[in-house]
Amino acid sequence: MLISSKNATALAKEIQSTLNQIPGAAAEAFKEAGQKAGKEAVQKLKKTAPKKRQGRAGQWKVTNQKGEGFIIHSKHPWLPHLLEDPHKIVSHGKMHGSSKGYHYIEPVEKEAVESFEDYFEKEITKRMGDIAR
Repeated sequence: MLISSKNATALAKEIQSTLNQIPGAAAEAFKEAGQKAGKEAVQKLKKTAPKKRQGRAGQWKVTNQKGEGFIIHSKHPWLPHLLEDPHKIVSHGKMHGSSKGYHYIEPVEKEAVESFEDYFEKEITKRMGDIAR
């Protein structure tokens, strides 16, 4: 193979074109992985919410923070805190005992992080393979 300045310039342009596609591919892979992992986490939180409070406690959603990440949150932000952490029950200044803590969020959160990493790795590998072709 003869390498001339013409060939080198064409090769450099092709390499640069390929490199320019990487940030877009990474952003797409990030978004896809976040949506998949977030959707799974929401479904698990809905299933694992304490049964007595499953109506409100099961109202979770995933929100894309425009490239900054994904947040899984309750539509009732005060409720997960009350359900997760044991606390005293006080009404009209009188103590009525204490509540039990239901630790159902942390295991799902850890699993969601692992799922995101797995999904991202698969998505970025797929996209990089497409770029290399």
